Amino acid sequence: MTSVDALTFDDLTPDDMEAVLNLSGEAGWTQVADDWRLMMGLGYCAGFRDPSGVPIASGVALPMDDRHGWISMILVTKQWQRKGLATKLVDKCCDWLEERGITPLLDATPAGRTVYSQMGFHDLLGISRWRREDGVSGGETIASPARAEALTWIADYDAKVFGAHRPSILGDLMTRGPAFVVDHEAGFLLGREGRGVTQLGPVSANDEAAAKSLLDTA
Repeated sequence: MTSVDALTFDDLTPDDMEAVLNLSGEAGWTQVADDWRLMMGLGYCAGFRDPSGVPIASGVALPMDDRHGWISMILVTKQWQRKGLATKLVDKCCDWLEERGITPLLDATPAGRTVYSQMGFHDLLGISRWRREDGVSGGETIASPARAEALTWIADYDAKVFGAHRPSILGDLMTRGPAFVVDHEAGFLLGREGRGVTQLGPVSANDEAAAKSLLDTA
């Protein structure tokens, strides 16, 4: 195998779409081209290229607002793993955010948590993933499709819950995935059509009934 010294660190752009989709697909992740375009357009996307110019590793730093940024898409194709590339990518993404006064955040698998802890990250909260089987009936709903003009209050509502104001990200999701609201600004749900799944979230509501209705409708 070629030495890591022969790899080139470079920005990744939509011209690299086939390669980055291969990276996320190889990992079994659900991102599609629209997700990569969103991250490339609103954040910093970079990686390592092999001597032929093909990206074999990626990393993304996506600002949520002017205070918080999310590091994601730390991917290394199998034959290049365990060579320190992922750590270098996290460092590069952290540098990019911190140069702009933005605090880096990320989520981690149990295995990744050990690595990130050694890099100075610490736990904030736990995350779990849930799956709903096909054929489950929801019943009556009080949710309705979200209109474009709802983005303003959705972004404000989301900021109170999430802790960052991110209208550009939410607006992108509204145009291409499930998007529902409950009257009187009592809750909202957005989502995305991923590779092989429909992923729901963010979802926020004033009460359990509104949250259940949003999920049932989606």
